Amino acid sequence: MRRGRFVAVSIGTCLVLGVPVGVLLFGLLTGQPSLILATDIAGVPVLLYAFISSGPFAVVAGLGGSALVLALRDVLRFRGSGTAWVATCAGCGLAAGVCVAAALLLLGEAGRFQWALPESAGLAGAVCGAVLGLLGWRSAIV
Repeated sequence: MRRGRFVAVSIGTCLVLGVPVGVLLFGLLTGQPSLILATDIAGVPVLLYAFISSGPFAVVAGLGGSALVLALRDVLRFRGSGTAWVATCAGCGLAAGVCVAAALLLLGEAGRFQWALPESAGLAGAVCGAVLGLLGWRSAIV
């Protein structure tokens, strides 16, 4: 897979997969599992708000995650098994998600559920990282 395409796929995965998974995990952690299907008083889906508010962060996470994966491939010459590669990418996604959550916490944008933000963002990042690792491994990125 070419570098530019991998970066685009990383950003797309973080947006299309990461945001809904993050909302679902946040809802589960806060005791509101139906949050992903909820709407506000005007009928606007909460998921739409999630895409609007966390879309830029997902783009940054996708850029950072793809840069880290490409650095593992190029600079460190990572040549592990497929399982190790997917686990490493999941770890990179976890780190990216926790960093995004830390940035939101530092900016004071976390609201009253500050404790659930790092867990949900980190787990959503790990899911995205694992998917990207699997895609990268299957398309011979390593």
